[in-house]
Amino acid sequence: MKSWKLKPGKLTHEDLQYLQKGGVYIALPRGLDKHLNADHEFLLSALDSQAVYGVNHGFGDFDNFPIGRDDWETLQRNLIFSHSCGVGKPFSKSLVRLILILKINTLAQGYSGVRPELVHGLTTLYNEDLLPLIPSQGSVGASGDLAPLAHMASVLLGHGHVMGSHEVVPASAADFTKIILAPKEGLALINGLQVSTALAWQGAFELEQLIKMAILVGSFSTLAVNANQEAFDKLLNALHDQKGQQQVNSYFNNLLKGCAVKHTEGNHIQAPYSIRCQPQVMGACWDQWQNALDLVLREVNGISDNPIVHRKKHRILSGGNFHGEAIAFAADNMALALAELGSLSERRIALLMDAKHSGLPAFLTQDPGLNCGFMMAQVTAASLVSENKALAHPLSVDSIPTSGDQEDHVSMACYAARRLHSMAQNCKYIVAIELLVACQGMDMQEGLSLNPSLKAIHDLIRSWVPPYNGEHLLSDDINTMESKLFSESFQREIKDIMD
Repeated sequence: MKSWKLKPGKLTHEDLQYLQKGGVYIALPRGLDKHLNADHEFLLSALDSQAVYGVNHGFGDFDNFPIGRDDWETLQRNLIFSHSCGVGKPFSKSLVRLILILKINTLAQGYSGVRPELVHGLTTLYNEDLLPLIPSQGSVGASGDLAPLAHMASVLLGHGHVMGSHEVVPASAADFTKIILAPKEGLALINGLQVSTALAWQGAFELEQLIKMAILVGSFSTLAVNANQEAFDKLLNALHDQKGQQQVNSYFNNLLKGCAVKHTEGNHIQAPYSIRCQPQVMGACWDQWQNALDLVLREVNGISDNPIVHRKKHRILSGGNFHGEAIAFAADNMALALAELGSLSERRIALLMDAKHSGLPAFLTQDPGLNCGFMMAQVTAASLVSENKALAHPLSVDSIPTSGDQEDHVSMACYAARRLHSMAQNCKYIVAIELLVACQGMDMQEGLSLNPSLKAIHDLIRSWVPPYNGEHLLSDDINTMESKLFSESFQREIKDIMD
């Protein structure tokens, strides 16, 4: 197993891509235990003279109830039990790994006042791939992701369940050292936005993949309909002064360079918007992805606990860093980008099958009447586009008071980020359908010549799926294309031309 050394507060996009897969041993930095012990001792010393929320006083609307010293540990344990009330389908293993590493990363920075034993316990769960079974529903994104993180925390106490290599087992039966929580440690485990942030990061990762795949597939569609490529002129796009547009346009220039289609009479000077405006639309999606990823990475390395223990400044501060409004906004903006990517792709699918605009056989079949071609594939794409339109409704504008109106405005960040995966999956199917249709159109386009890179990709695709002749289930081709197109092996195959 490869070792990876944690640098608290300095996780990168590449780190998270690496760590979500597992099979990695996280090594904690030297001197961490001494640092955390000092922070914890500072917290304990302050409790003799200071009322500290959730440590020597109660939680939520009970924050005016003092808690005696003999009950400080019980308070933390009871918090975990009462807050472990999530429901729904469990999170995936990759998502739980991210949640663990994000929680380790924030606690290791020392602003939560926890002992090193807590950080070591979470690290053991990651290193041994003993992943807490965390229900996906129950968080409103303030005060942090309380319910799902409580399920994570319960495992450290020997309660709940873990997902092992082959089966789900009770945490009590799993082979690791269980923990008795010290003052503030239960609160530190469940306060924070690690679930919402992990979901948002995964959404950003999928969005990045989808934008690049949509550009690649869009270039195939551009060639299939023999579109005028002047819309991708560098000078034209530079004059608009939009960074995302220029980045996307540079991809199109690289992909289309050296490709040509035999000129035919009657070609339109300007292609429909779904072809001509790809740099503008997908460029806007690129900007949303970049902005969201920057924000999410700041959240990854930020401190969203409450209260904050700042030993060097000799202060314990109560506030609202756990509020997930920023993550909710980022997730909503990524949802818009996913909806638009799918919408634009579906319009290119429809264009390719429209004989009037594409110059290709209607529905890309050589046997009209006998064979419907890709007629229903466009219907499937249209249904997925409409699903994504509904899912793209902004969730950050929603709020519902909780905890006796003590938490009277919440972010809904967790659901805002969680729905991104469903939208991304819909979009993957839409783009896969477009690639099937585009390849069929390219095969029918006379005089088409491809540069070596696109020819190699086209030949690889044809090794997966042959041209459609109506003699087998079209869904088989769609599922094959989706799984291959977004596989790690294909992502490596196109890395040189899409990075």
